[in-house]
Amino acid sequence: MPKLTLNNNEVEFTQGQTLIQVAEDNGVEIPRFCYHPKLSIAGSCRMCLVEVERMPKLAASCHMPAGDGMVVQTHSEKVMNARKSVMEFLLVNHPLDCPVCDEGGDCDLQDMSYAYGRPKGRMNDEKRVIGVKNYGPIIQDFMTRCIHCTRCVRFSQEIAGVPEMGAIFRGSHMEIGTYIDSAISSELSGNLADICPVGALTSKPNKYDCRTWELKSTPSIDVFDAVGANITVNHLNDKVYRIIPRENNEINETWIGDKTRHAMDALSLQRLDTPYVRNANNLQAVSWEEAIKSLVEKLNETKGENNQVSALAGNMVDVETMFVAKKILETLSSHMYEVRTDGFILNNKVDYTFNTPIADLEQTDACLIVGTNLRKDAPLINARLRKTFLKSKEELKVALVGQAYDLTFDHQYLGDDVSVLESILDGSNEFAQILESAEKPTIIIGHDVLSRADDAWEIYKLVQAISTKYNVVSSEWNGFNVLHNYASQVGGMAIDFISPDGIKDIYEKSLNKEIKVTILIEPDNIDMEKIKDTFIVLIGHHGDGEITKYADIILPSTAYTEKESLFVNVEGRVQKTSKVVDFIKNAKSSLDIMSLIAKALGVNALNIDTDVHALLLKEYKEFATLNQAGIIKTKTIKTIDAKEFKLNKAEKITNSFENYYQSDTISKLSPTMAKCVATIVNKGEC
Repeated sequence: MPKLTLNNNEVEFTQGQTLIQVAEDNGVEIPRFCYHPKLSIAGSCRMCLVEVERMPKLAASCHMPAGDGMVVQTHSEKVMNARKSVMEFLLVNHPLDCPVCDEGGDCDLQDMSYAYGRPKGRMNDEKRVIGVKNYGPIIQDFMTRCIHCTRCVRFSQEIAGVPEMGAIFRGSHMEIGTYIDSAISSELSGNLADICPVGALTSKPNKYDCRTWELKSTPSIDVFDAVGANITVNHLNDKVYRIIPRENNEINETWIGDKTRHAMDALSLQRLDTPYVRNANNLQAVSWEEAIKSLVEKLNETKGENNQVSALAGNMVDVETMFVAKKILETLSSHMYEVRTDGFILNNKVDYTFNTPIADLEQTDACLIVGTNLRKDAPLINARLRKTFLKSKEELKVALVGQAYDLTFDHQYLGDDVSVLESILDGSNEFAQILESAEKPTIIIGHDVLSRADDAWEIYKLVQAISTKYNVVSSEWNGFNVLHNYASQVGGMAIDFISPDGIKDIYEKSLNKEIKVTILIEPDNIDMEKIKDTFIVLIGHHGDGEITKYADIILPSTAYTEKESLFVNVEGRVQKTSKVVDFIKNAKSSLDIMSLIAKALGVNALNIDTDVHALLLKEYKEFATLNQAGIIKTKTIKTIDAKEFKLNKAEKITNSFENYYQSDTISKLSPTMAKCVATIVNKGEC
């Protein structure tokens, strides 16, 4: 490996690295403002200047390639004097309002000024003032503080793919902003507050809530979609104040979606905090003992009869809760448990996971997207594909079948008719040749198209046939991917929390009054009209008027920030949330609630007094391996016979999941998400 001398120490480096990267790898701090490891190099702030032997001028280390035999000094007297001067220029127009700035304590400019600046400035020019603009409900701007590092501009263009930000005017009059003074429409816009090194762009929902040094940080994972982004939850006095990304280059890199970041403001709103039992058509608050006793009495009435109790799990239910719920229902001679409550048709005997690790999407050279709006269903996967597109110098070929939308990168729209897939299979479509010649082709089929009431199986078979014909799956590459929308679904399917004939059968049995009791576990996507004649038990953390109206027993549970639980992301990666804050008043975790029910029923075989996690691992050993893609896999892959497809040609492939900002119980109650809908979805005003 090539070597260079860094601060009198000889170090090795990888060919192609810049000096700032070599310094980072060897624990040497070089200050910077415009440089960000995930963005292109601008070299505009000049804060990262270093001294290179035999070079007449100081070099910007973010832009200078490391060379074999170089001798570099990062903290020589010449370098330190230059940094002081650069800092002095950067502060010429800065308002120096650190005591009132919301970024105080979390500001790179503040830290670098303290470490590398002069104790007193020498310039007395009048400072430039820029008026506050409206960037939407997520980002608050104070552009008077801007130092023109252009991180926000590069992020919008390169990562988000929504080039709405840029520079206007020139010289000392230059301003960074949106071109037409509109709200930023990207689903990743909240990341602008993270990458801004000063207080020019901050988080509007968290404005003036608290100071950074007051907050405690706890690592966890996101459960608002199936990607499982790694996050850090900032909290104080049992209240969540902020959620920011935690770096994981295999999943989310350093980004998270706006819903992940800001829907948490609903965690303290409309919470269920007391058990209720319906008496004479009214819900009455009772103790936990009374509520569990009433439930157990009702469940005992079903003993000796098959399939008279059902359990339906929502979008954010953890694996352990579903595991215990399944065991309870089996004790009651019922197999009417289901995590696929929106009609998703796949079971765990066919290929149902996202088989290409998210990071490996950067290797694909052709991608067929069927029936999914990636920007709404999985914005981080869409951002990864955009990265692949730019990394391949726009040589990645992408085709979209389904509802048309802006993918944020160039692609070929093939239409929304099922016949398009048939033309790809028979080779008459021009994209068939692209798939055939690709070395690592990828297919992504969306959750929505696999949840439709008609033709879902036929479309799945058709896509699998395309996968087989064009070698999408080989011994070295698996490019067949099913994209789920919900955090609970892959984990629930992995532990067989699925009924033999799906949610449709449960609804039919409920309408026919064959099912007597329905247990709703943190429900979403439930058609209450189909189950309203059953005895409904709601285990949930937020009040939903449509569900509580029908509930006969309500048992308050905890949200994802209030418990330590297992989830499985879309690529079969087992991850764990952390308990960040204490329970809301009288609530219990959904696992504890199921355990109370099991004990009251006398389910001795379950041994609830022991560790439920250990019981889970005994039956499903794969859950012992955390943070590794592909651990949860399809158990038995059926061979799809593609000789004949009986399709309704009049039906189009559409995407039903249109509102990214409000898709579950928590985000529907979020004030910030409601503002996003009004401002971005409905094109209203902030």
